[in-house]
Amino acid sequence: MPDFKIFFTNKIFLLAFILFAGCNNNPQDNISSANTDDGNVLLLAPADEPGDRLIVNFLITDKKTGEPLPNTEVYLYQADTNGEYHPSDPADESTAKLSGVITSDDSGRFIVKTILPGEYEEPGNRHIHIHYARAEGYEQAGGVILFEDNVNYEVRKWANETGFGFIIDVEEINGTLTGNLNIKLTQSETIE
Repeated sequence: MPDFKIFFTNKIFLLAFILFAGCNNNPQDNISSANTDDGNVLLLAPADEPGDRLIVNFLITDKKTGEPLPNTEVYLYQADTNGEYHPSDPADESTAKLSGVITSDDSGRFIVKTILPGEYEEPGNRHIHIHYARAEGYEQAGGVILFEDNVNYEVRKWANETGFGFIIDVEEINGTLTGNLNIKLTQSETIE
C-alpha cells in the first residue's frame, strides 16, 4: 500500500506542477473570446464540438468582503469529450483547442458555454482548468473545476486539502448541464 501512496502523491505533485507552470504567461493565439452578442459569455466549445453541452455561471468576489470583482481576467482550458487537449504547442497543454479568456463584468460575473470534458488517465478526474484568474490589487489564483457527480475520493481529498480544486454541482436544465462557481480572490499584501 505505501507504493500506491507514493505513486498517487507523485501524480498529484505532477498535476499541480503542470497546472501552475507558466501561470504568468499570456494566452496563446488559438483562444476563444467573449461573445458580446450574447452578453458576457465565453464560448469555450463551439456548437459543432461533440459532447454534452455545459454552462458554468461564474462570480468573482473578494475573499474577505464578498464584494464582486469587475474586470477580473480569467483564462480557462479543457480537454474535449475524449479527454484530449489537442494543444497548438505540444509542450504546453494550456494551449488546448478548447481554451479562452474572458473578463468579468461590472457585477463580477461571466458565463462559459462549453462541453463536459472527457475522462482521462483515471476515472473521477474530469475537470476544466482555471489557468489563472487575476485582478488588479489581488493575488493571482488558479485551479481546476471538478464535478460533484464524477470526482473520485482521492481527487476530492486533494481538492479539499489544497484548495486548488473547485467542486461544483451540475444539473440538467432544458437539455444542458448547468453549474455555478464563485471564485474568491485574496487582496495582495501592500508593503509600506
